[in-house]
Amino acid sequence: MRTTIAMLVFSFLFCLVPFYVHQLTGKIENMRIGILQEGFGLQNSEADVDKMVREAAERLGTKYGAVMEDVSIPMHSDGNSIMFLLIYDLNLQGVLEHYTT
Repeated sequence: MRTTIAMLVFSFLFCLVPFYVHQLTGKIENMRIGILQEGFGLQNSEADVDKMVREAAERLGTKYGAVMEDVSIPMHSDGNSIMFLLIYDLNLQGVLEHYTT
């Protein structure tokens, strides 16, 4: 089961990469770039790093013409918990398959 899921994910990503790479021209004028709001101001983040990242993003907009937008994904902060449960479930399935076959 785990191998099947991994192969499906790999196949999906492998199909997308050629399309993505083809679109890389080195020019970012008018490219929309999202800045994830939930990635800043965390308990364990450093204010100077947050500031530097925001300043760098702003420079991409002013110097190279990218369109910077703040985006919000409220469940982003739950990502570690969700990933842990997925990995735990896949490992449990592997253990069960090992001992039941």
